Amino acid sequence: MLGHPAMHAPEDIAIKSFADVASHVCAILESPAQPPSDGVAEIRLALAELHVAALRLPVVEPGDSIDDPPSNVSQICAERLESLPIDLYWDIFDPLTYEPAAPVANSADDDLRDIYLDLKRGLALYERGAWRDACWSWRFSFTWHWGEHLVGVQRALYLASRNHKE
Repeated sequence: MLGHPAMHAPEDIAIKSFADVASHVCAILESPAQPPSDGVAEIRLALAELHVAALRLPVVEPGDSIDDPPSNVSQICAERLESLPIDLYWDIFDPLTYEPAAPVANSADDDLRDIYLDLKRGLALYERGAWRDACWSWRFSFTWHWGEHLVGVQRALYLASRNHKE
């Protein structure tokens, strides 16, 4: 549980809840490798909880705090991500158009690293007490960046789990 000033308003509770879930997701990605079936199940559940928590984030105005990106993301998550049973998968960026563009190859590894990086940026703000700035950062980056990575990797991990049952 992250330290934070006393919170009582529903929006404060939603922000704290998101921070707790984001912290949990980051801890999973920082942890040692798991057997593929256990590791995928744990990550899938954490990503589903993250998705729900992101949808509950309140709309807030940003302040003037600066979020510093974590430095060594490539090393931090390496062991856990290398244990995933998949990496590359195919995706269509806008499935709502009448004639979508050709599918593109995406990387589960890259998706999870991008999610991790955006979560950590907000967590750094949150831990400094700039919780509204953290909320704004998470909500904005969810809408315009890591939300795409999240739904893509969720679908890929779902299919990998379904198709690789023993």
